Formats: sequence, C-alpha cells, structure tokens
Amino acid sequence: MADARTVKTLTFLLAAMTAGAFLVMLMETAPIRPSAEPLAAYGTTDGRQTADLIRPRNFPLQHAKWQNIVVHTTGAEGGDIDRRCHFIISPRNDGKPAIYATELWHNQMAGNHVYIPDRDFNADSIGICLQGDFEHQPPSATQFQALIGLVRDLQRTCAIEPANVYLHRDLDPRSHSPGSSFPARAFSRNLLTTTR
Repeated sequence: MADARTVKTLTFLLAAMTAGAFLVMLMETAPIRPSAEPLAAYGTTDGRQTADLIRPRNFPLQHAKWQNIVVHTTGAEGGDIDRRCHFIISPRNDGKPAIYATELWHNQMAGNHVYIPDRDFNADSIGICLQGDFEHQPPSATQFQALIGLVRDLQRTCAIEPANVYLHRDLDPRSHSPGSSFPARAFSRNLLTTTR
C-alpha cells in the first residue's frame, strides 16, 4: 500500500495537471485566418515577388505534387468553379486584376476542377480560374497578363513543363472553357519553354 507522502504527491500532481489544462483551455484563441485581401495587393505576378505570391499560408509548398496546370473560366462552367480551383483571377473596377489563392492552395489540397476517366488530374493539377465568360470576347489585356505571369511563376516554382499546361477544353472535349475567344495561341507562346 502507498504511504501518505506518495498519495499527497500524486494528488498534488493530478491537481496541478488539471489546473494547467484548464488554464491552457482558457488561453486558447481562434485560429489565424488568411487575409481575404487579393494577392495582387501584395505585388505583381511578373516574377519580382513570385515566392510571396504563390507561397501557401497553411502548409509548405509541395513542389513535387503539382505536375500540371489547368486553366478554367467561371462563364462556361458555372460560378462555383472558383471553389474547386486553386487560384482565381478576377477583374476589378480599377482595371487591374485581383489574384486570389483559395483555401485549396493554402492547404495544398487537390482540387475538383476536371474529370477525365482513368486519370485523376485533380490530384496533381493546379486549377486556375479566370472570372468571366470568354465565349464571345477575350479577357482584358491586364487579366490575360496576370494569367501569364501566374502560370509562369507556377511553372518556374513547381518545374511544370509547357506540355503540362492545359486549357480545360484540352482535357475535357465536352467543355469549351476557357471560351472560344480566349487567345489560346498567345497563351501557349507565352509559357516558359523549359523549367529545368
């Protein structure tokens, strides 16, 4: 049987641990949420501040995970595509595009932006969504340049070759995204030719 001293010590230890756990619970704060401010407010996507623009906030960047880039628009595929992609490029009233990284990117999670039978492109593809419908008119010059800058930065950072940068319609023949008026040739010409 334990002596009185051992019982007192264990009782004191249990009381101290309980009080400490209670104090830690009282000091708990809400988790820090990423700013809702667009990435464009932090700099440009022309390579000058690449690391800051595409650095995930919640997890380290998983360079090897990302093998492809797929470009979409909201117009052809419905408004919820931005909740399934990693980046959104939207026009603003001042004419400058705003670039947002979604929670999927900040958490380095797979998107849900393309369906191809027998190939899970969602698991290793970065989804970029242009806000707008480019079926009858092309994106603005500034929105297009923001797309080019972001894609080149992602190519450089994740070593994604130009052959692995797709328009959504390249993968899904049922889709027209990013639209008939999207300048596909100019887009292809502006990709990095090699990332190694």
